[in-house]
Amino acid sequence: MDPRYTIPTQMAKKNSGGMVVGIIVVLLLIAGGAAYYFLVYKKNKDAEAAAASAEAEQTVPVEEGQMIEKEVGTLEVSSGAGGTGTGTGGGSGGTSGASSTQSTGGTAAPSSAPVPKWAVIDRGDRGGADIKWGMNDLDTCKSECAKDSNCKAVIQIPSTGACGLKSDVSGAYSWDDRKMYLMGTGDFAVMQGVDVTPGANDIAQNDSDNIDSCKAECLANPNCKSFIVGEHNGKTNYCWHKGTADGIVSRTNRTTYVKLA
Repeated sequence: MDPRYTIPTQMAKKNSGGMVVGIIVVLLLIAGGAAYYFLVYKKNKDAEAAAASAEAEQTVPVEEGQMIEKEVGTLEVSSGAGGTGTGTGGGSGGTSGASSTQSTGGTAAPSSAPVPKWAVIDRGDRGGADIKWGMNDLDTCKSECAKDSNCKAVIQIPSTGACGLKSDVSGAYSWDDRKMYLMGTGDFAVMQGVDVTPGANDIAQNDSDNIDSCKAECLANPNCKSFIVGEHNGKTNYCWHKGTADGIVSRTNRTTYVKLA
């Protein structure tokens, strides 16, 4: 062979072999890149699918009374008249459930104390049992009495305007230049050991031996201002209805019920 062609031929063979190796390397790189892309793509898709599944579990509609088991506990959905509520509970070693309800509606009006009622007895007084004394305004005395659960009456001295509070009116009696303001929240104020004008000012009598019957008759009669209860004619609770509450006297075997207004 002509020496002029020997070296180029050898170089062509060498270049041909290098080209084949390069092509193989390129193919391997392409195959590796495709495999890597496929793995990353699949991983991302799996992550998106897992996130979508978790979101679907959280937003799935739940019917009343349905229980959903979760790793941290039990979720119970309940409904009430004014709204709905949910609760969850959980802890180490086991699961627990809780439920709550929420309601809406009108606000209840705040309760208020009973409005005091009063009855005036001219010349009425009672020694002792003073809660407070020395005020000079009747309205102030009444207001203070209404705020004190122990107060039963206000005594006023009309000539000076001085007044005070009493915690007891049993055994009350008449006294000049005095006025007694009995306080209560029912229909009658009760004075133990007191009578009203004995033998006078009677407008009716009741021998039913029933105090409730006496109350009902007095309430039904606008002229009845008080009634007296005591033993008489074999009855323990004989009643005398009176057209006045003035003229009180101490009397141990009588109880006076004064109508409040």
